[in-house]
Amino acid sequence: FDYERIDEMRSKIVDVKKVIDLIHMEKEDVICDMGSGSGFYSILFSKHCKHVYAYEWSEKGNEILEKRMRENDIDNITIKRENICKVSSFPECTKVFFSTSFHDFECRENLIELFKRAGSPDFVLIEFKKDGEVGPPASIRISENELEKIFSRHGYSMKKKIEFEYTYVSYFTPVSSH
Repeated sequence: FDYERIDEMRSKIVDVKKVIDLIHMEKEDVICDMGSGSGFYSILFSKHCKHVYAYEWSEKGNEILEKRMRENDIDNITIKRENICKVSSFPECTKVFFSTSFHDFECRENLIELFKRAGSPDFVLIEFKKDGEVGPPASIRISENELEKIFSRHGYSMKKKIEFEYTYVSYFTPVSSH
């Protein structure tokens, strides 16, 4: 992965400030950043919440995140270099975040269930639009409708969403918390 190119691209296709506003982080929030890459969002989140667990399998991504943490004197991020499809439990968190990665995980239904057991956190996902000109092959993208059906099956409902030119952001909460 060319993380510098990915970070540059990310800021062109997503209004990061709108994403941060949508997530509405509070000082006590604990966030699991799934597929955190070079920690672009983990670093941003760390300024607004109690703790971030950055799950990333790539050694290079984790090295970049460690460097950024040192440079910015950040100590509230825990890097988890694990294959998240092989994790049997997750730390209790208030929010789970996926940035253009949920479509990559074949174990996504299991991930939702594991997080439900760890306290039923909210989920925030950025995904590529199914018919957009940017992103992975359309065959592996998840439409807003498909994403809503997946979360609905697990007792979640859409609370908020925003759309950008090539991506959309969906915020899901457990139905019982309405």
